[in-house]
Amino acid sequence: MTLHLQEHGESNDDPIIVLPSFGFDHASMAAAIEPVFAELSGWRRLYIDLPGTGDSPAHCPPQSDAVLDAVVTTVQAELGDRRIALLGWSHEGYSLGKPGAVRISGNA
Repeated sequence: MTLHLQEHGESNDDPIIVLPSFGFDHASMAAAIEPVFAELSGWRRLYIDLPGTGDSPAHCPPQSDAVLDAVVTTVQAELGDRRIALLGWSHEGYSLGKPGAVRISGNA
């Protein structure tokens, strides 16, 4: 399953994946995070809607591993094997940070 994402920044900038907590969508995270990047350059921000939120499809088992698989599939489809930075709220940042999920340069 590929999830909806909203992109800010230039495609050649270093990618940072931004994940909301369950029940929130990309817009809530962008509203909180984008002001920080107003003075920064060099970051391509990818805000992902988790399954069943925002514009992402809802047909995903309600299990952490299934959500993680959907996020990893989306990140790999968009970025391939490129290293990323990760910013996640609550459990979502923790899940994608599991060893071997994706190539992470840093997380917060």
